[in-house]
Amino acid sequence: MVIDPGSEGGGQTLNVLGVIKLRLEDYIEAEKCFDEFLNLSGRSRFLRESFQGYRNVALSEYNLALKEPGKKKDWLDKAVINYDHAIRCLGGDPKIPNQQPRSRDEFNTRYNRSCAKMERAEPEDIEFAMQELITLKSVAPNIVPSHEIWHWRANILSALSKAYSKLDRDEEALRCTKELVQEYERVENKDIEKQPFGIQNAKQNLQSASIWLKQIAKAKEAEDLDQKITKQLERINNLSQSVPSIPLKDWSTVISQIEQIE
Repeated sequence: MVIDPGSEGGGQTLNVLGVIKLRLEDYIEAEKCFDEFLNLSGRSRFLRESFQGYRNVALSEYNLALKEPGKKKDWLDKAVINYDHAIRCLGGDPKIPNQQPRSRDEFNTRYNRSCAKMERAEPEDIEFAMQELITLKSVAPNIVPSHEIWHWRANILSALSKAYSKLDRDEEALRCTKELVQEYERVENKDIEKQPFGIQNAKQNLQSASIWLKQIAKAKEAEDLDQKITKQLERINNLSQSVPSIPLKDWSTVISQIEQIE
């Protein structure tokens, strides 16, 4: 594929190709596309393009960390660095965990970076992520569209529960888990189905909470809460995501067409 290095459109072609490969879970190729995209856009010449590139590279690296345990630390280190770059492109300071995000893009990036930091499992990273998640939880109503607040609150509460549990702060982890379940108890089926990745994230959040609850000492309280989680999982398993998806063969056709661009 031949692309004019000075072309903003050329960079976006690589960005689109990377997004498709990310969707196909081809994280190695996605990471290559996004990295080349950053090189073409000069990594600073177009701040908006650079933000997209850094964020997408980091997403690929984070997923590679989960897929390749032997290289997990290296991929996570790269992901955190690129999330930091993405935050800078948006005018934020990545070193301040309780800085309020200025936009939804920064909100999302800080959330994803917190997840990456927690996966590194270093105490200072977990503490940093916890502070950042607490800030995101408080500002979500001002950043996220009202119909999506439940979704982001649930994601953040799930991440906070993990952070507290990693720090052996079980009482706070249990509180977050209770709030997480309440978010799903309140939301209607149609709202979960309409929310992009709503069903997928709900399953992940609830399953993660259930696994953790089985490990803590407060058996009776945890057992009661786990029953509520099981009820919500059964409900969500009967829902159908209404977000349209493109069959893999069609994605392959799109990739082929993009790669032929000169």
